[in-house]
Amino acid sequence: MWSTILNKRDLYTYVGWIEQSSHGHILTTNMFTTEEHRRLLFRPLLLLGGLISLLPGVSAMAAFQILRFLSTGIVIGSIYYLIARYITEISKRRLLLLIVASSSGIGWLSGTWPSESIDTWVPEAVTFAAIYQSPHFSISLALMLFILSRFHTALSSSTSRGIPSAGLAGALLAWIHPYDVVSVVAICLAWCSIGIVRDQRERLQIVRSFLFLLVLMAPGILYQFAILRIEPMFGEWTEAITGGSPKPYDILTGLGLLWPFAGLGVLLGHEKHRTLIVHACLWISITLVLVYLPFAFQRRLIQGLHIPVAILAGLGLNELVARISSHRRRFALVITATTVIVLSLTNLRMLVEDTRVYSRHIGPHHIEERYVRILQWLHENVEEDSRVLSSLQIGSLVPALAGCRTYLGHPELTIRAYEKARTVERFFSTDRDYEAKLQFLREVGINYVVVSPFERRFGSPSRRMAEYLALVHTDDGIDIYEVPGA
Repeated sequence: MWSTILNKRDLYTYVGWIEQSSHGHILTTNMFTTEEHRRLLFRPLLLLGGLISLLPGVSAMAAFQILRFLSTGIVIGSIYYLIARYITEISKRRLLLLIVASSSGIGWLSGTWPSESIDTWVPEAVTFAAIYQSPHFSISLALMLFILSRFHTALSSSTSRGIPSAGLAGALLAWIHPYDVVSVVAICLAWCSIGIVRDQRERLQIVRSFLFLLVLMAPGILYQFAILRIEPMFGEWTEAITGGSPKPYDILTGLGLLWPFAGLGVLLGHEKHRTLIVHACLWISITLVLVYLPFAFQRRLIQGLHIPVAILAGLGLNELVARISSHRRRFALVITATTVIVLSLTNLRMLVEDTRVYSRHIGPHHIEERYVRILQWLHENVEEDSRVLSSLQIGSLVPALAGCRTYLGHPELTIRAYEKARTVERFFSTDRDYEAKLQFLREVGINYVVVSPFERRFGSPSRRMAEYLALVHTDDGIDIYEVPGA
């Protein structure tokens, strides 16, 4: 079972939602907790994954990997599309695209991995990491770029051309990664403000375009607020999602040498690319403010910051090389190639570190075959709405590989996860009080209990378990018990 180091926990959440969609559910639910709640979550990207998994021989995990492949092309195309709104020279567009797609910070210099530098542990912070980690990040980033590209088209043409498609993309973004809507709206508002200052005669059209964009985005935004009101459990889940922002120093190192190159781009390119530089600087400033506002999800608002910094850095490199190439063309090419390689070193180290970990064949990146078999048995023999009690290590895999609910499976998606973790430890740590245990299992609606080496680490849970539970399956030291009367 393959997952990236940074995405080892969330990989199975995405696959779990794809698994739900493959069962025909357009609206999905949170399978990582056992509390009763309705199917209200609309996740179009993972719904597409569910449709892909219906193809012969394609599992939910394979569908996730297919989405990763497809989304890579989409986000690369979106980056180029944005750059092309500002840059006419093909060679310059290609250089900027290369810098955006491959660059990172100086986290590779750290002796530990991952380090505090955001390019080593925050997938939203760097374009390469977002593409590498999950289609969830790639597609949301692509939608952000498309909205900003179309909104720039509307501003530059003094018409509403581009707003309808931008608004629809915004509604889709609210369903896929709603945090990014905050960033997009704030950036567009800043661009509007500059447009009004520059051209008072067009202020009415600029305001009209912005309001039109908000109206079209409204269905996706209102949907998010509606489900929080309709289903309180989703509110508890949202409150558990924390994402404290990194220190300013870690953002500085996370984009590393891009910062001085970006400064060079502003200094050397302001005459030829004034609008691009103004828009990019506003984008950077808005994002840096947002990531330190008092939101529980503030860190997630960092997505997209890398792109304007990298575009300005590409401009700086291009202007520097242009001055050198007029005298020493070969030396200029060497400078360009060397800079691109140095800027990508953290991403290269990420690939090396992942390869090193995968080659050791240890968890959580590698799942032993016996665990896969036991989860497959659950997938084939129990109802989709069944609830499973196990350790966190097993529970994190249950929705994705067994297709049913888990009592404890994720530190954020599981309601009161840390309280439940202590409950699970107490349950498996002793063989006493089996009547109280049976009552507990029935009260929370548990249908099956998995006892594997992970659960046995808490104590000797299976010695008397057969006295009050029914052993229904065993495989290579892993037992599955059914709760009678559940």
